[in-house]
Amino acid sequence: MRTITAEEFQAACLQVLEQVQATGQPVRVTLNGKPLAEIAPPAAEETPARKRASGLGSMAHCTKINGDITVPSSELVRWEALDE
Repeated sequence: MRTITAEEFQAACLQVLEQVQATGQPVRVTLNGKPLAEIAPPAAEETPARKRASGLGSMAHCTKINGDITVPSSELVRWEALDE
């Protein structure tokens, strides 16, 4: 990974961004010898199938029901629906 100082980045910002875009290689910007930021190309766009997976139904089969879900969990809970 190429490393440049903050001053160098400030002087040639657009050139550095164009190089990152062209080469795909990130650039680390330092200030007083310590890493300040990393300039990296954007991540690839998600495919439509991947976007669908993150929506409704993506958590199917991830839960487990233990016991009867129609009765209160303790005696302290009173459901009006059961008082008929």
